[in-house]
Amino acid sequence: MAMGVGTRVVRGPDWKWSDQDDGEGHLGTVVTIGKGVSNPAHQKIVVVCWDMGKSADYRAGFDENYDLLIYDNAAAGVKHNGVTCDECKENDIAGMRWKCSSCYDYDLCNKCYMTSKHDLKHSFLRIIIPKSAGKLMSPRAACRKTEAKGSFPGAKVCRGRDWQWQQQDGGSGHNGVVIREANWANIQRSAIAVRWEAGGAYEYRVGHDGKVDIKCLKATSGYAYYKDHLPKFGEFNALEIGDRVVVKLDKDVLKPLQENHGGWVSGMEKFIGKVGRLASLTANSDVRIKYPNGQTLIFNAVAVTKLPSFNTGDKVRVMSDQAAVKELQKEHGGWNSKMSKALGEEGRVLNIDADGDVKVNVGGAFWTFNPEALSMVEQGTGAEGIFEQDIRAGVMAHLLKQLLDPLGLVDSDEIRQMMTAAATEAATKDGEVTAQSAKEFIKAVMEGDVKRVAEALKKNKGFVNVVVQDNTPLHLAAYQDHFQVVELLIKNGAKLDVKDDDGDTALANAVHQDNARIVKYLLDHGADPNTTNVKGGRSPLHIGASKNHTQCVRLILGKGGNPNVKDNVGDTPLHDAIRKTQKEITELLINARNIDLELNNKRGFNPLHHAALSDNPHATRLLIKKQRSLVDIRKDDGYAALHLAVHNGNQNIAEILITEGHCAIDLYNEQHQTPLLLAIAKGRTAIIEDLIKHGADINSSDGDGDSCLHIAVMKYRQGQDIPDTDNLRTFRKKYRDNGITKPLTALMCYLVQEGASISQTNLKKHTPLNYLKEAAIHKVLEHIARKLEREELGDSSLVHVEANDGGRERKPSTSSGGSSVDQRDNNDPSASPRSSLSDDSFCGVHIIKDPKNEVKLKEIIGKGGFGEVWKGQWRGTPVAVKLLNREGSQDSEVEQEVAIHKRALHPNIVQLMAVGHQRTPGCAMIVMQLIDGSNLGTVIFQDGNPYEFTLKVRLSRDLLSAVTFLHHCKILHLDIKPQNVIIESKTKKPYLCDLGLAHIKTRSTMSRATLVTARGTFTYMPPECGTSEDGNMSATSASDVWSLACTLLEFFSGQSVWPKTINPMALLCRFMGDDVMPANVEKLQPNIKKILKPCFHKVPSKRPSAESMMQQFSGLI
Repeated sequence: MAMGVGTRVVRGPDWKWSDQDDGEGHLGTVVTIGKGVSNPAHQKIVVVCWDMGKSADYRAGFDENYDLLIYDNAAAGVKHNGVTCDECKENDIAGMRWKCSSCYDYDLCNKCYMTSKHDLKHSFLRIIIPKSAGKLMSPRAACRKTEAKGSFPGAKVCRGRDWQWQQQDGGSGHNGVVIREANWANIQRSAIAVRWEAGGAYEYRVGHDGKVDIKCLKATSGYAYYKDHLPKFGEFNALEIGDRVVVKLDKDVLKPLQENHGGWVSGMEKFIGKVGRLASLTANSDVRIKYPNGQTLIFNAVAVTKLPSFNTGDKVRVMSDQAAVKELQKEHGGWNSKMSKALGEEGRVLNIDADGDVKVNVGGAFWTFNPEALSMVEQGTGAEGIFEQDIRAGVMAHLLKQLLDPLGLVDSDEIRQMMTAAATEAATKDGEVTAQSAKEFIKAVMEGDVKRVAEALKKNKGFVNVVVQDNTPLHLAAYQDHFQVVELLIKNGAKLDVKDDDGDTALANAVHQDNARIVKYLLDHGADPNTTNVKGGRSPLHIGASKNHTQCVRLILGKGGNPNVKDNVGDTPLHDAIRKTQKEITELLINARNIDLELNNKRGFNPLHHAALSDNPHATRLLIKKQRSLVDIRKDDGYAALHLAVHNGNQNIAEILITEGHCAIDLYNEQHQTPLLLAIAKGRTAIIEDLIKHGADINSSDGDGDSCLHIAVMKYRQGQDIPDTDNLRTFRKKYRDNGITKPLTALMCYLVQEGASISQTNLKKHTPLNYLKEAAIHKVLEHIARKLEREELGDSSLVHVEANDGGRERKPSTSSGGSSVDQRDNNDPSASPRSSLSDDSFCGVHIIKDPKNEVKLKEIIGKGGFGEVWKGQWRGTPVAVKLLNREGSQDSEVEQEVAIHKRALHPNIVQLMAVGHQRTPGCAMIVMQLIDGSNLGTVIFQDGNPYEFTLKVRLSRDLLSAVTFLHHCKILHLDIKPQNVIIESKTKKPYLCDLGLAHIKTRSTMSRATLVTARGTFTYMPPECGTSEDGNMSATSASDVWSLACTLLEFFSGQSVWPKTINPMALLCRFMGDDVMPANVEKLQPNIKKILKPCFHKVPSKRPSAESMMQQFSGLI
């Protein structure tokens, strides 16, 4: 039980027993509850045995006093099954559970919470026992901690009150030292282990079943605690039918809590913060709440906060602790220094507002309090007599002080005493204000009786700004929509911007009631449109936006209303409109003058983040149309809008962000998750398919190096599954007999089919298949991978190029299908090429049957390890002709380059035009588009790097566009360098060329020997190329990103990425260390440095994608 014997406690708020506990912070154990069953009051008395040995009785609710706070209730048997601490990974959290109200599915155990783990600015729910209502606590950042002392490790101890272990301690008088906490009979933290001076170490009860075997002689310190966050021992907060309750959590925290607890109902978020009555409890201990509009909803009990129940007329007492009250008043009416007079005093409840806050008359002053700051003195008899009792003795005193003593020379208590003595009845002279006349004037205002109001003001204009219950007549008239009364009051000098006790002006009241005509009149006469109230810090725009009062919002914006003002939680009016799905107001605010669409609330959400979180497609479209750069802005945790849409399963939003917002699809968050990795972790099947369809990098990896396939396999091992789709059903139907029977196993097949590597390793050097125990599924995934590899290479034989020995011989292996690879002697010049140029590998490509006569070679324009490039003419068109030498002209090499060019159709990639073979000399011929211009290396190092900054940015963006396209086509270039970028002379358009080393992603490795064929390329190679242990490098898009960054570094700095004198061995040695960052990076302009610096991370998975870089360069144009 939550408050059972064994609970570990410390002194509480009503402690008055000197140092019976040996001082603040010392721990004790509850050993007895109740002094006798015959008297219920005695159940509120408990016996505590303090660690230092004393035992005594203490109040646990007796006479509303609480002497004790719960430090830890694990020893009472409390355990939250199925809940894991996200910090220390304790499974089935024992004792109190702390759930973050700002983060999705994040829990802490009691120790981690008290030792300040996680963000101290986040609020947490305190959940004392499983399935109980949680209580929302204030952030820990401003809270004081108290040191805990007692029988912690290192404490000196001896046998205690319940000792029954004979001479284990060596006999009476012998001492020992606590070495650790322990469990007793599977009850966690209900014992400690002691090593005795006489020898031996044993475990003893400290809490189990209320027994305390050990007494502490010299205490040591344990983890300190937030005293204000500990629950009172004996305070009964269990939910009961009829309780006033509220759900305070944000939608993204509440939604997952609803799984298996009533589910999520459309529109449920509208009831967050609304007060309702507990109608009943379900068999699953969930809560049915009935709201004033008649709707009933089911909530997880953990999300529900019980409110103290007060009624009009109840006599209540205000807490005396000023610090505690100030904290409770945040977002509940706020704190006013004058309220200090009410602390510890009794008052009468006047009303309870829609948020559950209580308006109380304390000595003639009227304050709105958080109900948790009040305690019941006696129940009232309802509203009868309240006006006569409190208005006459209180309100009128306040009223007369305003009228008769505007300078504050007379004390309110004196006025109240005068009124009480005189019975507040008489009026002596014509025009003098009396209680009765004030009452009649306010009544006339509220009834909209223009004639009576005019007559009263004619007699005494002092009525126009009289304050009753902190409301002026203008407040009341604006709220009641009495337009003529408003006109009359303003003409007679009513003050426009006086605030009531909630900080609202008459304008705010008019907006609240959607009284647009009055709103316009007040604004036209100078009302301030940007005042904010105390309760929430909300402006009239906030109120209009959240209540969907479109015309009011339009009027306020037209009169200078600030759309960027933030409330107490950092929300702008636009945040409110998005959350409430107010379409027309959302559009008005987005298009408002001076709107800042990048403003974050206190949780780090800008309006687009909020739209993605709230599943608001209308707002999402408007925002990206207005400011497309919003799509890739990330929160402090690295979440961009796409991450948020994925996290919350909002498929429609994800589709809009990708197809209309053109967002970077592979951005990483702080956990190094791309949206695709996150989607697989969360099991968002439909979104997974959409992301892959739109080109998400299927082989990206998270902070642990786990790929999409790793994560899918691990989820399967943990017994999880995912929602089904038509696509996954197809895989299950096809491979059902091979063990593919669940959607999650079908997803594995789909991932491999789409290019997921089965041999990619994580940081633990494990491939996905290393985690898969089922041999049948293992074979299916290998089969799909082999089949895909054959398709990618145009059905040619699979050749894995091994690291070559001295460069003398290339030894192709046999394909998986068993067909042998061509074994002809490549050194035989008489060997004619195979007739493969007519097969399907070259479908759609012109075949040059007579190269000698069809192609005219004019001059050599380039040479390399592959052969030569000539300027020529084919069919009357200037072309570039690539002649591959004998080694490079093997059919498999030619087929691969042609297959890649067929797929690489992009305006910034040199295009393939035709292919053929020359018999003499024996070489392959590839005819390409001829670009009239210079390569980027020539531009940088020979022409003096003449381009201005803006042009460089545009060229970089276009080049990145080409690389992004290749990566989405699952093609890696693997030889990006300035010499392979041609700049057209007239248009200054960049072209990426030389795809000879380009590599299909589904082939997991490529030999180092192959990569260093082109002379000089080593200076643009990434560290992983030269430092792999087996001579093969893992081919990923990150390799291209490194080379591309080297190229752009030279372009923007005008200097070589590495010193020109460096040799391969020296560079390799540098790559073996930790410092792999080129020195010239620090010389770049800040905006370029910000983009390029992350590209030089030694760990490939931590480099940005080409698409992300492209988006950043686009933002500079």
